[in-house]
Amino acid sequence: MSLLSATLGRLLPGYKTVNQWAVIYSQIIDGRPICQKTRANRRGALKHVLANLGGRTISSVRPHEVSAMIQCIAALHPQTAKRVLFEVEDLFNEAVNYGWIDRNPAGSVKAPVCRIQRKRLTLEQWCAIQGYAVEHMQPWVSRMLIGSDYRATPQRPVQDAFLGCVGRAPAHRAGQDGNPIGIASGPAPGRNRPDTWRGH
Repeated sequence: MSLLSATLGRLLPGYKTVNQWAVIYSQIIDGRPICQKTRANRRGALKHVLANLGGRTISSVRPHEVSAMIQCIAALHPQTAKRVLFEVEDLFNEAVNYGWIDRNPAGSVKAPVCRIQRKRLTLEQWCAIQGYAVEHMQPWVSRMLIGSDYRATPQRPVQDAFLGCVGRAPAHRAGQDGNPIGIASGPAPGRNRPDTWRGH
């Protein structure tokens, strides 16, 4: 911050730094009815903002600078970048509300895309989870895994519930050409249909 900005900052809030505004902003966050864990997470996100923009005059921060900061964080920690973007947007929103600046430079910045990689649950893993639930947990846990209305029989083993969860038809439901039959997602016939409702 230049000497001129420091001099004007004594009279005009827009010439003060982001660090100076953060002192007031932290008091605003502390006064909100949020839990301690959330407050601690927000302080952590705020540290990222101040490490990159803290020394800047608050009215001089531009959207492309905020975007560059978010993209830099997202390259290594995508989820952290989303939390930092939320925090920096709220930081400048409150600065607008308090009359320190006229616009929010983070308002037009888009959140980074977080591509989450998941591994498909295997039948062996699912059976191990189901077996543990049956032996060591409350009955409702097992029913939740296979569906509350599912009843296993020799013709309809419990493994069929797993295949239904992952969107695959059991072997005995395969079509004539050997391809699995899609599992219907709509209501069963005669249930939840307008023509079966009483009072019509």
